[in-house]
Amino acid sequence: MERNQILKLSVLVFKALRVFCIIALGILAVVAVMWHISPDTLQSVYLDKDTLYYQYSGQSAGTEAEISLNEMGQAAFYFNSLKLAIILLVLLYIFQRALRIIRSMKSLQTFRDNNVRQFQKIGSAFLVLALFNTFYFMEVSGHAVINFMVPFNSLLAALLGFLLAEIFKEGNRLMEENQLTV
Repeated sequence: MERNQILKLSVLVFKALRVFCIIALGILAVVAVMWHISPDTLQSVYLDKDTLYYQYSGQSAGTEAEISLNEMGQAAFYFNSLKLAIILLVLLYIFQRALRIIRSMKSLQTFRDNNVRQFQKIGSAFLVLALFNTFYFMEVSGHAVINFMVPFNSLLAALLGFLLAEIFKEGNRLMEENQLTV
């Protein structure tokens, strides 16, 4: 595939991911309002207590790890809703930075200081994601569970972001050095 086609495809993917995050934030807001007005309307929304994945269906799959959203305690609902909202906002931030990098590449401004800063910001954002994915809290029927885990995928993505920043910084240095050579 040609370079411009890959960049165009990347732009489309990141824009689609951005739209998905915005829609997910909207759904989260609607669920939060519904939870406050009438929690019983959410009895068809099930949550896997172990992974915090939501699914909407008319009935439970019957696993012990699955609860109806209206059974969740108030503190757990607020904690997990806020956590999910922050994660979605951080992902939006990452996607926006990635789009800026791709646009600069399309305009042949690849090894510029701005891209170095964008990769550093992406690395920092993945560290924030790692922080929020470290904590797990669930409360059902008066029983609370607090867990801590190391989110290696977010830490690895942060490391890659900082590594790419250093690579682009070196590319910028070589480009400036090349421009001075006559």
